[in-house]
Amino acid sequence: MEQIIISNKRFVSSDNEFDRYIVDINGTDVRAHQKKDGSGFGFSMKDLCKAFNYSTIDELKASEAWKQLNEQLTSTGTTSTLKAKTSGESSNIVNISTEYSSPAFYAGGTLDQATNLAENPYREDDVCNFLVTHAGLLVANQALIRGKVESNKSGSRIVIDPEERALKLMNGDTVFSKWYFDVESDFSALTFKRNSDQVVITPNYLRSSTQDRSASVWADKNFGIRYSVEPFIINNPDTAHFEVRAETDDTLILIARKLPTSSDGLLHGQVWNDNGTLKVKE
Repeated sequence: MEQIIISNKRFVSSDNEFDRYIVDINGTDVRAHQKKDGSGFGFSMKDLCKAFNYSTIDELKASEAWKQLNEQLTSTGTTSTLKAKTSGESSNIVNISTEYSSPAFYAGGTLDQATNLAENPYREDDVCNFLVTHAGLLVANQALIRGKVESNKSGSRIVIDPEERALKLMNGDTVFSKWYFDVESDFSALTFKRNSDQVVITPNYLRSSTQDRSASVWADKNFGIRYSVEPFIINNPDTAHFEVRAETDDTLILIARKLPTSSDGLLHGQVWNDNGTLKVKE
């Protein structure tokens, strides 16, 4: 493997414990930090994965690139390139951060507690309340978030919209699904959309529409099924068929095929066809 090129160390910021830098590794900017006492130097593992074209930290750590990087960093020449520019003596000991990187900003706790949380974001004891690491990890315990939230800047995304009181699944400006509520009307609904097809579900109502056709099912003390334009059909091809539709002149048409032609063995209340006359089994 060719030698890894590490160069162009630039100072970014500093706090009581760390100096922070940007370092070029194989032409990629990698965030780095060094303790002020010179005892260690760490890199953002997320940035290292990007520099060596690996998707995960585990893949990177199992690679030859990781092995070679460690060897180069522990050599005198490369380490001296990464030394902090201080008036005091700098250590040649270089450590690579393998966790979530070091704290960049924290609140509601001490630096030690912020470090605990950076090393294990799922830890609950002896941690601070708010943390942002150099690797871009954000942990906000007891967080209260107000305002509009979008999972992506554009394209396919999930949107929490407080003005509409809605959770939306969107692509561009198109809403494919929407869950919303109205406090004043004591009402909530869930919608699904695909092209011109749409389904609307409420606690007492379900509506499905396709272009100029629609079907509705509702239940509010009573239960009903309503179709617009198209008939209501229950059909088993070549056998039973039941159809109800309303003509434009307000005539109701009911078609029932394959009705029993004898009352023998029928259930109480079942309809049967007696030579063109509908009868009910008593």
